[in-house]
Amino acid sequence: MRKVFALLCVVGVFASSAAFATPASDALLAKYKSEGASKFDAAKAKKDWSKEVKGEDGTISCSTCHGSDFTKSGEHHKTGK
Repeated sequence: MRKVFALLCVVGVFASSAAFATPASDALLAKYKSEGASKFDAAKAKKDWSKEVKGEDGTISCSTCHGSDFTKSGEHHKTGK
């Protein structure tokens, strides 16, 4: 019984990862690649996310409004919404 359960768990893990790939997401990824996107780099993305630029209210970054913790919702730096 344990072997059957373990086998079902393994099959479930592999099947669930395939479920995330949809024709819509595949088409979007193909579009990005045709526009010049290459391998995605988490370290570069993190650097770009926290890169500071001059805005109308001073120096800001993406994390100014959206935050650096993606498990929480962001907050606009002016309105607090």
